[in-house]
Amino acid sequence: MARVSTANAPTAGRESATSGGRTHLFNSLRALVRPADRKLLGLDPLLKFLIPVVVILSLGIVAVIRMDSLSQDLKSYTQEAELTLKTLAMATSSEVNALANKPSTNNYKALIENILPEGALRNGRRFFLLGNQGEVLAQASETHSLKVENIASQLGDFQPLTIFGSEAGVFRASAPDNEEIFITSHQLEAPFSSLVIIQPHRSALSSWYAKRTQDILIFVAMMLLSLVLVYSFYAQSARAHEADAIYANAYKRQEMALIHGRSGLWDWDLNAGAMIWSSSMAELLGYPARSKGKDLHFSMQDLDGIVHPEDTNLSDLQARLLTTDDQRFDEQLRVRHANGEWIWLRLRGEILKNNDTGRQLVGIATDVTEQHALAERTRLADIRLRDAIETTSEAFVLWDNQNRLVMCNSKYQQLHKLHPEDVRPGTPYDTIAAKSNPDIVSTVVLPSDIKHAAARTYEASLADNRWLQISERRTKDGGFVSVGTDITTLKLHEQKMLENEKRQNSLIRDLSNSRQKLETQAHQLVELAESYALEKEKAEAASNAKSEFLANISHELRTPLNAIIGFSEIMRSGVFGALGSEKYSEYCDDIHHSGNFLLAVINDILQMSKIEAGRHQLNFETVDLDEIVQESIRVMNVEVMRKSLELSVTSIEKIGFEADRRAMKQIMLNLLTNAVKFTPEGGSIEVKLQSGDYGVYMSIADTGIGIPNDAINKLGTPFEQVQNQFTKDHKGSGLGLAITQSLVAMHGGHMKIASQEGKGTTVTVCLPLVQPPQDLVADNRISA
Repeated sequence: MARVSTANAPTAGRESATSGGRTHLFNSLRALVRPADRKLLGLDPLLKFLIPVVVILSLGIVAVIRMDSLSQDLKSYTQEAELTLKTLAMATSSEVNALANKPSTNNYKALIENILPEGALRNGRRFFLLGNQGEVLAQASETHSLKVENIASQLGDFQPLTIFGSEAGVFRASAPDNEEIFITSHQLEAPFSSLVIIQPHRSALSSWYAKRTQDILIFVAMMLLSLVLVYSFYAQSARAHEADAIYANAYKRQEMALIHGRSGLWDWDLNAGAMIWSSSMAELLGYPARSKGKDLHFSMQDLDGIVHPEDTNLSDLQARLLTTDDQRFDEQLRVRHANGEWIWLRLRGEILKNNDTGRQLVGIATDVTEQHALAERTRLADIRLRDAIETTSEAFVLWDNQNRLVMCNSKYQQLHKLHPEDVRPGTPYDTIAAKSNPDIVSTVVLPSDIKHAAARTYEASLADNRWLQISERRTKDGGFVSVGTDITTLKLHEQKMLENEKRQNSLIRDLSNSRQKLETQAHQLVELAESYALEKEKAEAASNAKSEFLANISHELRTPLNAIIGFSEIMRSGVFGALGSEKYSEYCDDIHHSGNFLLAVINDILQMSKIEAGRHQLNFETVDLDEIVQESIRVMNVEVMRKSLELSVTSIEKIGFEADRRAMKQIMLNLLTNAVKFTPEGGSIEVKLQSGDYGVYMSIADTGIGIPNDAINKLGTPFEQVQNQFTKDHKGSGLGLAITQSLVAMHGGHMKIASQEGKGTTVTVCLPLVQPPQDLVADNRISA
């Protein structure tokens, strides 16, 4: 069957067919996973931006409209005030001109007050009658306290009176106290020159200012109301977000608890046959919780595709639930996980009856796969345990805490002579004890290391000469387990052990006597070891003293020998004249040769002493082995030619390695000297050079007299020489090979001598390519 995924969600046609029956179903679960106010969550950021912008734009538009209206009203009120001033000026001027030439008109102040129409002095208007020089002849104002001598004090910098005509118009100016004023004038007949009317700007436009204040107050009230509305919106939005956060947190905790508890919520519309899963249910089965913002829901066809075919048929279950009166629901079935595996779910729920949608089953699903697996493992373990108990060689029986049989094996039945029907699980202990007839002759209780009143171990002797060890223990649940082990072999072994014990006791006595002898011998060996260590220390001290003595005496002998050799050379050369007799020349030659030989011996002794004393130092550098060999051959070439020897060098490649040049030359000269010395005339000497991955190999082979096998091990020991008929004619100190072997060892190499008497000798030297640290060279003297 195909595995169900979110792609298998019901199509539009299927939704339309069951939309009426599932409306309440979707709404009920959507309350769990999606609150109603979340429809506006997508618009919330836009509304937060648009509402302040709309409020600000609205207030701006209202402000612009009212400012334009106030500007128009200002023009209208200004024109009205100017027209009023013009009218008053013309009316008053006509009255003044009519009364100006009458004899009774001497009181100018009374004149102007009498001719002014009613209400002319309102709103701060001031009237002035000016003389020919601009002096104030009469004045009138609402306060009656205006005392102005010259009109210029009222006009400040504005002095347009020189151009006042009969209808000069209305002007705006700033008074000396910075007050804005309206000014108008009208020409009069003598004795007056003109009539001037002054009105403060604010007084003339008091109605406009009052209206402006009213508009400002209304705009401020609108702005405050808008701020209150905006604040209310943001506060409500914040509360909604807080409520959403609380809901989301609670929903998240619920889903996390369900997910960690391996559970999930589901809602099944039994009439429509559709099921909706919560996100925890989807997580449990490995499906996405939502697909394109929609809840995960399935049709009956989809559900049949993910339910195991061997388990409950959902269609039959649906039909049964629609007709049952039981409101409780509890089923276990297998459902296919998104990865294809089958998992066991325990579905528990309750049927809800609704007049609109019919029957609806809401519940929780729990993953019980592990419980089923555990039960299966327990069943298999029980089978294996029974098989193991049956195949064991011991008699086994297990009782529960009420002394009823749990299980036993055939060995137990055979021991107690019981039939299979007698040992059915649950049979009381007394019943089985009454039917059992064991062949037990005697029993012996054994001491137990378990300190428990209900635990004991005893041995039982059977009639067929067999022995059983029966162990009884109390189980943790209060039951009892008994195991009988056949120990016949152990008992027989015990008897043999007793017999052997007697033999061992006599053997132990003999061993005790031998032990005393061994202890005595060990004590003697300890004394001998102490004596050996003491003698070894004395020998090493003597050897060191010998080396020091040889070094000192060699140094003391070299000084007079150098003088003897030097004087013999002078006498031989005749620098100071002839000696007089040829015998003296022969004696000088003998003295010279003997001195040189003795000096060479002393030099060898001195070098060997330095080596043994550890004072001989090597200076390592990269040397060419071919070059050292050629230099050594040139030194020995005269002796080689004298004895007509054939000397050959075989070298495959140029060999360079780390060594002390002087020591390597001495090694090669010593080996060549021995080869030439002990090779008869007409013989041959072959030098082979080769290198490996880690070392250099030099081989000097000659066809000389050879060395006996029993004498090879002596070579390399200071002052040791192989004495035979041939070597008696060759003088030497016996230190050449010893020095050579010591120098090779100081280079970290080794020397090997192979020889056959009468056929020749081959000396092979192996040296490392790279010198190790000198503190790792443990011993400078390695035997050949």
